[in-house]
Amino acid sequence: MRGKIAFFTGSTFSVPAIQSLIQLNKLACVVLVEPQGNPDLIQLTALLEQSNVPMVQYSSFDEFKVIAELDRYQAGIGIVYLFRHKLSERIISFFSGDIFNLHPSELPSYRGPLPLYWQIRHGKTQCVLTLHQLTKDIDSGPVVTSQTVDIHPFDTLQSLSHQVSQAVPAVINTLLIQLQNNAIATTEQSTIENMPSAPFFSEQDLLIDWRTHTSENIVCMARAGNVDFGGARIQLENNLFQLLQATQLKTEYSGINAGTVIEVSMMAGLLIKSIDGAVRLDIIATPYGVFDGYKFATLYNLDAGTSFHQTTQRTL
Repeated sequence: MRGKIAFFTGSTFSVPAIQSLIQLNKLACVVLVEPQGNPDLIQLTALLEQSNVPMVQYSSFDEFKVIAELDRYQAGIGIVYLFRHKLSERIISFFSGDIFNLHPSELPSYRGPLPLYWQIRHGKTQCVLTLHQLTKDIDSGPVVTSQTVDIHPFDTLQSLSHQVSQAVPAVINTLLIQLQNNAIATTEQSTIENMPSAPFFSEQDLLIDWRTHTSENIVCMARAGNVDFGGARIQLENNLFQLLQATQLKTEYSGINAGTVIEVSMMAGLLIKSIDGAVRLDIIATPYGVFDGYKFATLYNLDAGTSFHQTTQRTL
């Protein structure tokens, strides 16, 4: 089955791809995720309405209605991007093999719902936007084409998602050329085990452990979670705060335990010993506001030489 494209999505990061398909006269409709009060989805819906783009409301409880709508709009190709539902075999079968998923990692690495988060957190310098045939097994179908996207040292999840979204139209265009020429060339994904994955995580996974995390780990944790997940977490006594930005320092400090405050000053900021050097805590969110490291240290009585875990907290 060939024809126009049903684009399955739930994010405004799909707008560049949708606009490109409209310009190419290749868009049949946009299939939206089930609504859950998501502000991003609300904004996307408003943008589509303004452009008079046909929309189909996805329902996991009424697949026949979804398929009827796809048929009504004469959708022959499916492209899935930032769509949080797993599509059933019935919907996959509707496209007779012409349904594809866009996943921002070099599959099979970082399969799962948060590939960009984990690649930033792991300090990767590049990610690969992969387009693969969609199968019943998540992120496992044969690869059709891909494109590399650089990860800047300052990228957060939002900024990297924006960069990836700009690469999506070119990847889709490569697919369309292959479809037009009846020359889809696929490559099976590697079967190597123990590849890094991209799962959802718990609050505990965001907590900095000064005994095990390196300076680079801490910096990457903060920027991967900034701002979507509140950065990384730092703990003072029984209170958690959100570390939104940190800087790795190469200076060596011998004889000082990790998690110890090294220096607090207006010039240097708030420096903490890590297992492999030191890290400056640049931006920290608290219930009372967002502060730089020096102001945070002043408000919470952090002094050089004290353990980060044993600080006497000031009552605000």
